[in-house]
Amino acid sequence: MKRKKNDRDVEAVRLIRKVYHRYEGKYGYRQLQLFLWQDDGVWMNHKKVLRLMQKLGLQASIRRKRRFNMKDKVAERVAENLLKRDFTADKPNQKWVTDVTQYQVGERWLYLSAVKDLFNNEIIAYQLSERNDNELVLQTFTKAFAK
Repeated sequence: MKRKKNDRDVEAVRLIRKVYHRYEGKYGYRQLQLFLWQDDGVWMNHKKVLRLMQKLGLQASIRRKRRFNMKDKVAERVAENLLKRDFTADKPNQKWVTDVTQYQVGERWLYLSAVKDLFNNEIIAYQLSERNDNELVLQTFTKAFAK
């Protein structure tokens, strides 16, 4: 005896609701389709999942990406502009500049601090860290002064 499309949809709706609420409504139809397969061992076409979710009024909650913006924080102390955009030096160790750059390596962020001599554009010292803090810069300058 053939089951009607409605009978199959009733079971699918139950599964979709269960998975949707298990993950607190965070995910859309594509991810729910994968969870149905991974968690419950039920394969369902993504178009069917989408159609039934629309019918039920289930939607993914859109999560905003976290942005780390330092513009909101007022600097406690601003250094005096000694270089006045003159990035040339007549002799070694006369002018040093430093910067911290962040790199995403896999799932982690790494921070590279470097000190550069403006006389010959040579990197005097560098330090790599998983944290962007004052300790990173201080370690870089310790290495630079040791040279």
